[in-house]
Amino acid sequence: MRNRALSPLKFSAIALVGGVLLATLAPLAANAASSTYEVTATIPVGAKPYALGINTMTNLVYVANYDDDTVMVIDGASGAVVSTIVVGDGPQAVAVNETTNTVYVANSNADSVTVISGATGAVTSTISVVDLSVSVGMYPYAIAVNETTNTVYVANLAHSVSVIDGVSGAVSTINLSPSTAQPTAIAVNELSNTIYVTDYAGSTLRMIDGATNAVTMTIASGPNPFGLAFNEVTNTLYMSNLGGATVWVMNGTSLAQSATISVGNGPFGVAVDTARNTIFVANSGSNTVSIIDGASNAVTATISVGANTHGVVANTLTNTVYITNPNDNTVSVLRAVGAPLIETNSLPAGVVGTAFSATVSATGLTPMTYSVSSGTLPVGLTLNFSTGLISGTPTSVGTATFTISATNAEGVDFQALSIETTALALAATGVDTVPWGIGGALLLFFGTLLVMRVASKRRSRAA
Repeated sequence: MRNRALSPLKFSAIALVGGVLLATLAPLAANAASSTYEVTATIPVGAKPYALGINTMTNLVYVANYDDDTVMVIDGASGAVVSTIVVGDGPQAVAVNETTNTVYVANSNADSVTVISGATGAVTSTISVVDLSVSVGMYPYAIAVNETTNTVYVANLAHSVSVIDGVSGAVSTINLSPSTAQPTAIAVNELSNTIYVTDYAGSTLRMIDGATNAVTMTIASGPNPFGLAFNEVTNTLYMSNLGGATVWVMNGTSLAQSATISVGNGPFGVAVDTARNTIFVANSGSNTVSIIDGASNAVTATISVGANTHGVVANTLTNTVYITNPNDNTVSVLRAVGAPLIETNSLPAGVVGTAFSATVSATGLTPMTYSVSSGTLPVGLTLNFSTGLISGTPTSVGTATFTISATNAEGVDFQALSIETTALALAATGVDTVPWGIGGALLLFFGTLLVMRVASKRRSRAA
C-alpha cells in the first residue's frame, strides 16, 4: 500500500540524544459517501503490537510485535494468524510493496530493516541503516514505500531518513537539521515523487524531492506531529498532532493547511481509504478510532477499540480497517456495515454426467454480484453472477479449486472453495461406468465365457 500506518513513540525504550528524547478498488469519486463501520473481530497477536502493514492484493495483514521481535501474518479473509516471522530487535513499523510483494520491517533497536518475501514469508535480507560515524540512521521508527520507483524510505529518530534501493538494497542517507530532529512519520506521494516527514521534537513537517533527496520545504506543524497519510486521488496530506489531539489537512503540493480536525486524545497512526475518501485516526489516549469524511472534513464516527490504540491500515478492496492495541496485545477489525460477507465455506461434490447445483451465499447490502476471482470451476459448471448459483453438469473427474468474490457498494469479500467431481458409480455392482479399464474388461470377458459354458452343458444334457 502507499499509505502506511505508523507506530507510537517508545518513550521508555529509546535513549536521550543531545538532551532531547529520541524516542490503501480503483478510486471512486472524491465525494463518495462515507460508510458506517463496526468492530467485527478482535484478533490476539504478539506482545506490544505497535504497527502493521497490508497487502490488499493478497489480503494479508502484517503485524509488528515490538516485545516479541516478530511479525505475525493475518489472513484478511479468515481473520486467522497464518504465520509468525522472526525479525530484528524492536520492530516498530511495517511497509509493503504490493508490486513486488515485498514486506519491509523497521527494527528500532537493531538499526536495521528486515526484508520479507510476501510470497514465501521468508526473510530474504537484513539491511543496516545506521552510520555511527555521523550518528545517523539510529532508531529506525517509520517506513514507507514508493512502488513506482521501488524505493524504501525509513524515518530514523536520530535526525535522518534512510533511502533504500528496492532492487540492490543499497542505502543512502538524508540528514535532517537540526540534530535534535526526531522524524516519527513518513509518507510518499508517488505521483510527484515527493516524501513527507514529520519532526516530533521540532513540531515541523518537511517535504523531500524523491528525485534529488533534497529537502524542498519545511513548515511549522501542530504540536508533536506523529502520523501521516496521503490521499493521491485528492492530493491531500493528513497529519496527526499528538500534542494537540488534532489532524491537519494539507495540500500535497503546497502544504497549505485547509482544515484542522479535532479527534480523540493522543492521535498516533493515520490511514486513508482512497476509494471512499475516508480517513481513519487511531487515538491512543482514548482507545478509539476517529473516522473522517474526506469531502467534508467532518468526523462521522468515533469507535471504541482496544487498549492504547496505535497503528491503523485500511484495505480499500474489502472496506476493512485493522488497528493495533499494544496494551492488550490485539488487533481490532472494523468492517463497513453492509459489506459483503461470504458465509459458504464448502461445496458438495459433483458427479460426472449428473446435474449439479449449489449456491454461494453472502450477507450484505444488495445488489450483490459474484465472480470467480481466481482459479476455475469444474468443466461444465457456470456461476450466476447475480445469485451466486453454481450449476451445470460436470464432464470430467477431478478437484477444481477457485476463489469466489462477492461485491456490493460497500466492498468485496473473498472465499476459497473447491468442488470434487467423481465418476458415476453403478448401484448394483459398484463397478465404475465405462471406461472400465483393464479390470472391468477382464471381468466382462470371463463372465461371458462362464455363461457360454453353462449354456453349452445344458444343451449337452438335453441331447
